Amino acid sequence: LKPPLYRARLVGCEVRRTTTQMAEFSSSTPPLEALRLLMIMASNDRSLCLNFSDVKKAHLNGFCERKILVKLPPELGGAYALLNRSLYGTRDAAHNWELEIKRVFDAAGFVQGRSSPCVWRHSTNSLKVVIHGDDVVSVGSHTDTVWLRETLAAAWRMSERGCLSGTPQYCTTKHITCLNRLISVDDAGYTWEADPRHA
Repeated sequence: LKPPLYRARLVGCEVRRTTTQMAEFSSSTPPLEALRLLMIMASNDRSLCLNFSDVKKAHLNGFCERKILVKLPPELGGAYALLNRSLYGTRDAAHNWELEIKRVFDAAGFVQGRSSPCVWRHSTNSLKVVIHGDDVVSVGSHTDTVWLRETLAAAWRMSERGCLSGTPQYCTTKHITCLNRLISVDDAGYTWEADPRHA
């Protein structure tokens, strides 16, 4: 028997006290077609890899742009702390995470998409990337996707979910779920269907 996996997280609870515009607290989500487009690119060139990664505790990576004090729980002394990084539950955590993505991807040589700020392409290599929250999906050559994984792992704590490819030596799994879709690869190509757990 495996021991149960417990997760505990300190979460803030912030309520709106002013009539501040919501635009500064919002974050973007990519259209579903962006993920489908990456799959089409991989299916048109079977040597490309479709890589799936997760950023662990993504919102904790964003830097605070406001002064936010939080009261620590009693087991941590009950004192107050000034946040340097975002905390889940604060109103601008998702927006700060989006700014952190832009900082890291700009430094790595990526160009942000015009149609959606969640779509990126590299300025010199074959990589195309779609980011939805903490999910990072990329398509490119095996060498380029490995470089991207190493680049992101240097900036954030990452969890590698797997790689689909028409080239067997690069393929680490045959099926993967992303955004409630089951994406599979076999000798005939790629398939895209509703996640059976949710259908």
